[in-house]
Amino acid sequence: GFHDCHKELQCAVLDVICVEKELRYLNFVEEIFFSYSGEVKLRALKTLSGIGYVKDISSFLHLCKSPIWQERMFTAKLLGSLKDLGGLPYLEDLLHDSSWWVRYQAGQSISHFSNSKEVLRGILDNTNDPYARDMALEWLGADREG
Repeated sequence: GFHDCHKELQCAVLDVICVEKELRYLNFVEEIFFSYSGEVKLRALKTLSGIGYVKDISSFLHLCKSPIWQERMFTAKLLGSLKDLGGLPYLEDLLHDSSWWVRYQAGQSISHFSNSKEVLRGILDNTNDPYARDMALEWLGADREG
């Protein structure tokens, strides 16, 4: 009955799946993401990033260049959850994003990797972007505190 519901109820259903991290609904949520648009699609992406798993990350990597900052942010969160080393270059790029929220999530996601200190130090050493440098420093500092 999901497809027959109002958008508000569809979003609420996706939010519950996200909060409960219901992996058994992964196929359903991916189907919603790929077949809907607008707020419902964004909410499905949020749910997938909350669950922390997708069947094929390559189907989502184009979102790193999305004009919608929330899509970039949730993709960064998803990449951090998966901890696939192939996602690190995307996260490094997202650390240079124009949106603070995207940069923050990219930094947090990088911090989930075992080599996060080296990655963040590499950004400090190799970027002229003051915002990326600040975020790298912030997450290096968070690592020392934690």
